[in-house]
Amino acid sequence: MTRNFYIILGVDVDASQEEIKAAYRQRVMEFHPDHYGKNHNPFLAVQEAYNTLSDPKKRRAYDQTLQRSKRNERRAAFVEPLIPNDDYGAGQSSLARSIDALFPGFDDIFNRMKSN
Repeated sequence: MTRNFYIILGVDVDASQEEIKAAYRQRVMEFHPDHYGKNHNPFLAVQEAYNTLSDPKKRRAYDQTLQRSKRNERRAAFVEPLIPNDDYGAGQSSLARSIDALFPGFDDIFNRMKSN
C-alpha cells in the first residue's frame, strides 16, 4: 500500500501549494527530532511527502500511483472474502492464491472429489 502523503501533511487532496507549504512547516516543527525525540521516521516521512507534493510533476505522478493503489485495495476487498482462509493458513493470501482459490486446477478438483 502506498503511503498517503496528504494524510502525513494533514491536507486535502486538492490543497494548494500554499496550503501544502504551511502544513509542511507545521509538521516539521511538530516532528523535528530536536522536539519529537530519537525516532526520525515521522520527520523523514514529512520531508518525503513535501518533496513529492511541492513539485507539480512529482505530485501528478504520485496522484496517479495513489489512484491505482486505491483501485487495487477495492479489488482486494472484493476478492479476499471469496478466498477460504483455512485452505492457506491463518488468513494468508496473495494474488496467486486468490487465483488458485477462484480457478482451481484439474488436480485440485480431482483431489477434492476424491476426498469426498
